[in-house]
Amino acid sequence: MRKLLPVIVLKCLVNISPVFAQDADANALIVSAMGLWNTAQTTDDDAVRLQSLREVRAALQEIVTQHPGSSHAVTLTIGE
Repeated sequence: MRKLLPVIVLKCLVNISPVFAQDADANALIVSAMGLWNTAQTTDDDAVRLQSLREVRAALQEIVTQHPGSSHAVTLTIGE
């Protein structure tokens, strides 16, 4: 059994690695969206604020459409 354990763990990791990749990509988009949100909240320039908010919306939409299996997409979809 001890010889099989590393094989079993490796097999599990290979099977779930696409989930981790989706979460990693979604995490990067969330970080970007948060930075843009902070910019929108702190700027006095209306054009910069509008552009930042548009980019936030695009990042969140990309999470939902391109990474639907990620935890962030699930959270955004159910509205928590």
